[in-house]
Amino acid sequence: MGIILDLMTRYNTEQKRMILGLFEQDPDRSLTGEEISEALPDVGKSTVYRVLGEMTEENVLSSYENGRKRCFFLRREDCRSHLHVFCPSCGRLMHLSADAAKEIKRIISGELGYVPEHFEFTLFVQCREHGEEK
Repeated sequence: MGIILDLMTRYNTEQKRMILGLFEQDPDRSLTGEEISEALPDVGKSTVYRVLGEMTEENVLSSYENGRKRCFFLRREDCRSHLHVFCPSCGRLMHLSADAAKEIKRIISGELGYVPEHFEFTLFVQCREHGEEK
């Protein structure tokens, strides 16, 4: 039993490395579980979703809802102090600067009288490349 458990643990570690490798190839891109499953056909779909859940709990990845799909992106140390901008056309996720977040905090504080503790949300926009397609 110990040998099987050891093999399963190593197999999980390899799967995590494979999934992490996809995010590291393009750190500004968000991916759905379906896209990861397609990119890694040797990794079972249920395993992909389980590993994505583990990596989210470990704060390696963050996620957001895009319509009916959950999208995952590589979490940076400063993700709780800035905003994210996402283009659904190309899947690009951009991290706005801390200065932009400070300005938005200033606006919220001034107009609403609230002081935001941290930011963890994503603005959905059309990037320059795709904004003129409509």
